[in-house]
Amino acid sequence: MRQVHLSGRYLAIILLISLLASGCTNGQTSSPGSGQTSTTIHTSSESMPGTPGGTTASRIGGNLAIAVLEQLPAFDPFGSSKQEPQLHPFEALTYQGLLTLADDQTLKPALASACQVEQASGKHIVQLTLRQGLQWSDGQPVTVEDVQYSLELYARPDYYGVWREQLHLITGASAYRSGQAEHLAGIALDPAKGVVRISLERDDIAFLQALRAPLLPKHQLTGKSVGEIDVLSQAGRIVGTGPFQIRQKEAKGWQYAANERYYAGMPKLAAVRVVPVAPADLYAKMSSGEVQWAWVTPEMASQLPTELSEQTELLKGPASGYQFLGFNVKSPALQDVAVRRALAQAIDPGMISKQQLYGLAETVDSPLAPQSFAHAAEAYPVYDVEQAKQVLAQKGYSEQKPLTLTLVYPTASEVRERLVKSLVAAWASLPVKIEQKGLAPEEYAAYVFGGKPLDLYLYGWKYPDDPAQLIKLWHSREKVGERGLNASRYESPHVDQLLQRAQQFLSADERKKLFAELQKQLSSDLPMDPLLQLPQYYLASKRLHGPAGHVSAQPFEQIHTWSLE
Repeated sequence: MRQVHLSGRYLAIILLISLLASGCTNGQTSSPGSGQTSTTIHTSSESMPGTPGGTTASRIGGNLAIAVLEQLPAFDPFGSSKQEPQLHPFEALTYQGLLTLADDQTLKPALASACQVEQASGKHIVQLTLRQGLQWSDGQPVTVEDVQYSLELYARPDYYGVWREQLHLITGASAYRSGQAEHLAGIALDPAKGVVRISLERDDIAFLQALRAPLLPKHQLTGKSVGEIDVLSQAGRIVGTGPFQIRQKEAKGWQYAANERYYAGMPKLAAVRVVPVAPADLYAKMSSGEVQWAWVTPEMASQLPTELSEQTELLKGPASGYQFLGFNVKSPALQDVAVRRALAQAIDPGMISKQQLYGLAETVDSPLAPQSFAHAAEAYPVYDVEQAKQVLAQKGYSEQKPLTLTLVYPTASEVRERLVKSLVAAWASLPVKIEQKGLAPEEYAAYVFGGKPLDLYLYGWKYPDDPAQLIKLWHSREKVGERGLNASRYESPHVDQLLQRAQQFLSADERKKLFAELQKQLSSDLPMDPLLQLPQYYLASKRLHGPAGHVSAQPFEQIHTWSLE
């Protein structure tokens, strides 16, 4: 990739990371004779919000500085310009939802202390109970009216952000959006008990993901337009409920102050700063103690200077996604699964990692994250190039009559170029002729998902937050050229049924069985061959207590317990 001072190669790795880029546990019970089913899910002014804990200098926990290489990310908790419905870790320091992802990618309580799904009179009803004594960082109480306000704001017809995605499932959404109703009819409040009941139009567990959207303060935002709220959001001027309240947001860095009203306990750290740092300057700033935490590239992780390794700990977090080789199963040359399997057998992902990615990339055995509750390791083709040669020879391919295939991939990434080079080299000893078609990322998406001709495609896919989201890739109805993402043109009635069934409100155990069968079927039919995932790497000062050991996909989830010497 690069030495620290070569930022272009750093950006290539960040691109790889970004591209490699339900219900808190379900236990289903029913009351005999009741006809109901219940699923328990373990689950102001416009000025800058005030600082709840007094001056930061008086705190014992210290002030943490977090380095971001090159430039700060977009700050958009309101979700107007997000591509994915999830909070960035820096947004999650201040803003939280009713539910959040657990390490095993089920949902668990955040601002809600409990979440239950009941079935009554043909309707599924999600019941949420707020934590007792919740407060916004400005001291105002968090109420069930805030829940209703937030959901109705995200459901407004003039809001087009990511948090709107599943709100059409709430009863009365159509009437509300068309102006025929002042409120969403499916939301009922019980202020005395702190309970919100949400009636759904259909059985769809995807709705629970909508409850990860940041809760918004009604007392501060009532009467403001979507545009005005968007401006406040990007400026960090909306009060939150997280462990830190953002106080100052500038290009040179962001300042957060500890929120003494945080429900999990007042943070030990007095303040957090997020600052952009040039890669060439990072080691010096870590050595001097100017920063105590930083994301690093795999190359930087593999070449950590000895003097810095004595002062810091290298931490590894789970990968956000993986790279896979997709097969167009409708291509005449690839309709035979034996041919697809032979091509996969010639690839050695472990060797690619060693030769191209410093041995830090990890092989993949499933389209679901290894930490997912539904992950099931499957036997994808094992490296055996001699067996691959025999199969292709039996199918009639030779040097005189090679298997000719077009491989489409996105350019503008050194890592992608390396992967393509590795794949072509892996097939060099086979009777295979590869025509490479590299496209700019925007052209690539339009080409591949527009249904243009291809045999093979290289793709980086984010691990789904809920495994049912695999429906976007592998259900037969998700046709390319019709806004679908099934670029493999894969069709399996059995897989369709598994995906549809798994979208319903079922227990985690039931869903796990469905997804195990799904993963088994995908490895058998081989519409794609999973290649590599790249973990996230961090440097943390040994003066910083708290983050060592297990690092989750949400690295700052326990930041309220961290402290600096």
